[in-house]
Amino acid sequence: MNWAELWEKIKNFFTSNYINIIKFFAVLVIGIIVIKIVLNIIKRIMKKTKMEQVTQSFLHGILKFCLYLVLILTLLSILGISINGIITALSALVLAIGMALQSNISNLANGIVIISSHMFKKGDYISVDGVEGSVYDINFLFTTIMTTDNKKITLPNSTIVNNAVTNYGANDTRRVDFNFDVAYESDVEKVKQIIIDVMKSNGKVRLDKNVFCRLKKLNDSSINFFAYCWVDNEDYWDVYYYVME
Repeated sequence: MNWAELWEKIKNFFTSNYINIIKFFAVLVIGIIVIKIVLNIIKRIMKKTKMEQVTQSFLHGILKFCLYLVLILTLLSILGISINGIITALSALVLAIGMALQSNISNLANGIVIISSHMFKKGDYISVDGVEGSVYDINFLFTTIMTTDNKKITLPNSTIVNNAVTNYGANDTRRVDFNFDVAYESDVEKVKQIIIDVMKSNGKVRLDKNVFCRLKKLNDSSINFFAYCWVDNEDYWDVYYYVME
């Protein structure tokens, strides 16, 4: 290898392109500074809105990617590299990735629907597609539910949007329903009074709302009573098991 010849080529390159090199580093430094300032401003604006945290993070990430992509393409253009071919290649790559990840893109779109529509929030007790439990985590691809027996179930967002969702935690209070079967010879009024007294005896039952019990159905060998009371969401299971016992 002729080191003298190589050094001469390097020297000639910097001598003939020093303006572009200076411009390259100036745009690089200024571009990074401007991008950070813009991202910080956008982040502060989003924090003042009622937008969900996961939505803010997603939009921040997309904006960051786009700004840095524009910076990279600008730097390549300064170096004299044609960006038309790069843009074409990126378009083809995006199309190929889109076709390969159709299900994930669908989950992403449905994740945006779930978060923007406030269908439910973290901590709500929901039932969907035969699965029920407390919402443990929501992101743009999947929703994780923690069941009452401590199983963590992850559902694709498409499954949630395409099925009926029951949100038991949407309101501050929840109704606890009961069905009791007793013998035909039982005293109807006494049964009603006992059930109502038991529900009222629990200190977590909301006495400012109706405590109800009536005969509902005549079975072949028993009579069925339907009863309900109202509780705060977090007290649902405590009251349910207390009354049943």
